[in-house]
Amino acid sequence: MRIIMKQTNRTQGANENCLAVIPARSGSKRIPNKNIKYFCGKPILEYAIHSAIDSGVFTKIIVSTDHEDIAKIATKAGAEVPFLRDPGLADDITNTDQVVVDAINQLGLNGSSYIYTACIYATTPMLSPVDIIDGLKILKAKESNFLLAVSRLRFPVERTYRVGSDGNLALNNPSAYLQRSQDLPISFTDSGQFYWGTQKGWREIATKGVESPSFLELPWHKSLDLDTLEDWDMAEKIYTALNG
Repeated sequence: MRIIMKQTNRTQGANENCLAVIPARSGSKRIPNKNIKYFCGKPILEYAIHSAIDSGVFTKIIVSTDHEDIAKIATKAGAEVPFLRDPGLADDITNTDQVVVDAINQLGLNGSSYIYTACIYATTPMLSPVDIIDGLKILKAKESNFLLAVSRLRFPVERTYRVGSDGNLALNNPSAYLQRSQDLPISFTDSGQFYWGTQKGWREIATKGVESPSFLELPWHKSLDLDTLEDWDMAEKIYTALNG
């Protein structure tokens, strides 16, 4: 099935050859219909789409989904759904990079080619258009092939524990135990918000990963993982507090 949407108005000054891919499959297990569940009054997918549109940097914004209901919500919000994703790429084990490369390939069949592609997750209500713009600026300035949006860990990973063979806790890095926390290196984690990459960058990460990617640091409240209903409730409270 092919779903066609009329072209939306883009912000003046949009960069040429920039693609946004928003993965939004059906079948979420922990939170049913997670990608279209209502968040503060509207389907959460709409936040990602509107952030992409309002950034003004994209030539095309598509949602990669396997479900017609999600496609309808996406097109109503202003994105395009030029194809329905193959079910084989909509299971629990498919990596995001595979979905993005599939979208690049699908659009390439129609002769479309993009220099920069952003992957924006569907459940990112805290993400702002400025974050997307800043990520692209860094990618270009550093002439990088890939960029991660990251958040800073609020504790040193050197002080973490694992369960040892005796069933008790064991330090992951015993040599760091006596060091002051301020002397330990700052660690970052993938914020789960968005990525930027060139075609080369996306194809590399889908096969072997990318060494030394560029990064944009986001504050902790923009990096909330919405995996449980408790997470969802907390995120709505934070969103409401920040946006009035």
